[in-house]
Amino acid sequence: MYTKQALREIGIQTELAPAYREQLDQDGFFLVKNYFDEEACDRMAAEFDRLTALEGNQGGHEVHIEPKASRISNIFNKTTEF
Repeated sequence: MYTKQALREIGIQTELAPAYREQLDQDGFFLVKNYFDEEACDRMAAEFDRLTALEGNQGGHEVHIEPKASRISNIFNKTTEF
């Protein structure tokens, strides 16, 4: 998945709102509040935990391994929960 596809999937089909663009330019991210409900967040957390256990110490090895840190690279392409 790439950025344009991710934005389309959360319902942003046109140019970003100026406030989102400014936050993205300034901070490198922006928040879309209340997009996910509690159940979706719980499913994503459980899936992150499952993948972390599955990948173990090699989690994130495609990019960087940080000792004692839970890392998953390319999570959007490893599970439909994300």
